[in-house]
Amino acid sequence: MTKITAVLYGCAFGVLTALGLTAIDAGLDYLKPFVASEPPPSGGELAVYIVGAIFIGPALETLLSQMAVVEAVIFRFGQKKWLAIGASTLVFALMHLPSAARVARMLFLGLAFGLIYYQFRRHSKSVAFTATLTTHTVHNILISAALLM
Repeated sequence: MTKITAVLYGCAFGVLTALGLTAIDAGLDYLKPFVASEPPPSGGELAVYIVGAIFIGPALETLLSQMAVVEAVIFRFGQKKWLAIGASTLVFALMHLPSAARVARMLFLGLAFGLIYYQFRRHSKSVAFTATLTTHTVHNILISAALLM
C-alpha cells in the first residue's frame, strides 16, 4: 500500500469520524448545561486555532497517542491488539482533559484512530502514521468548519 492510498483512506475515515462524533454529540446533548461553552475564536485567535487544530495538533497527537503508545505496547507485550488500541485510546482521551464531556467524546475518536493505526501498520509504520494523521486532520477540518459557522 502506498502513502497516497493511505491518504485516501484517511480522508474517508476522517469524514466517518466526524459523522460519528456528530452522532455522539447529539446523544450527549443532555450534558450541555454542565459544559462551559466558549465563543468561536476570531482574528489572531482564529489563525492560531486553525494552525493548532489542523496542522500541529493532529501531527503531535498521532505521534504521541497512536504511534508511540501502540508501538510501545507491542514492544513490551507483543501483538496484543486490544491492549495496544485500548492504551492508545485512553492516552488520546486523557490528552483532552480537563472537560469530562470532551474526554468521553475523545474516547470514540481515540478508538477510531487507534484502530486505523493498528490496522495500517501491517503495511508499514509510515503508512499507518499517514493514514491516521490524514484521518485526524480531515476530521478536525470538518469539525472546525462546523464549529466556526
